[in-house]
Amino acid sequence: MEDRFNFPENIVRVTAGAGSCESMLVFTKESTVLMETGMAYGHRELVDNIKKALSARGRSRVDYITISHSHYDHIGALPYVLDEWPDAKVIASAKTKKVFRSEGARRTMKKLAQAAAENFGTDPMEFRAEDLRVDMTPGDNETIDLGSGERIRVLETKGHTSCCLTYVFEPQKIMFSSESTGVMRKEGVLQAEIITSYNDAVDSAQKCMAYRPKVLITPHYGIMPENENLSFFIWFLIAAAKERDFVLGSFEKTGSYEKTLEDFAGRYWNEEWANGQPIEAFMENAKYTVRNLLKESGRIEE
Repeated sequence: MEDRFNFPENIVRVTAGAGSCESMLVFTKESTVLMETGMAYGHRELVDNIKKALSARGRSRVDYITISHSHYDHIGALPYVLDEWPDAKVIASAKTKKVFRSEGARRTMKKLAQAAAENFGTDPMEFRAEDLRVDMTPGDNETIDLGSGERIRVLETKGHTSCCLTYVFEPQKIMFSSESTGVMRKEGVLQAEIITSYNDAVDSAQKCMAYRPKVLITPHYGIMPENENLSFFIWFLIAAAKERDFVLGSFEKTGSYEKTLEDFAGRYWNEEWANGQPIEAFMENAKYTVRNLLKESGRIEE
């Protein structure tokens, strides 16, 4: 496989901190866009990386910050980035904006962020949930004008969460997919990452395939070889179906949500991936993955 960080020349990787999503600066003719911010504990390195990348391009500001969804490993450093560039416009779904205001969601984010800091961090950190914000909430297939004929097209892609968005830079057709259509854990290994809805995730994959991106950049991984762009979504659909069938099969044998969850963790948790996803975060997601797959298939009720 080609170098997963061999991005187009207008994209600079600024990722900071193990376990964080990939963070990138996209330089358009008139604007600078930060794609994701990663975990809170990596905020110092992230801000330094952004400043170096801006300086190298003769720029000084971040104009927009895109958030794919509301999970802690994608948004933890957002308040610190806004400390440096307070005029940046934060783009996310309306549901993400609602989640940011939820006390229960903030407690979960704080718990997982602290676990990540203990696993990966080198110094104390503060998860500043009260400083999370969203300024723009575009709807499905809406565009954001970046000037000089360039724009971001926003695609609603539910499945991992109900707040996931995919962003496409046009006219170049550079797609930043969301976790609703899978995460490459390593070359040749794709994990479905469905949490809220199998059916929504399938719809999201089909929507992304129909768009036919020229460049595909996937979360927690990087760029896919151009000849594998559509294959990526097919691999996801296969992985998603296998995951659904495993959960339903386990439940048919055990009749127990708790035992099915245990079987799911035994099948899909891999110690090798702990550097990218702490076990606490995996289990937090897994309990909803299993419950929602069982509910959606009619095996259990609300």
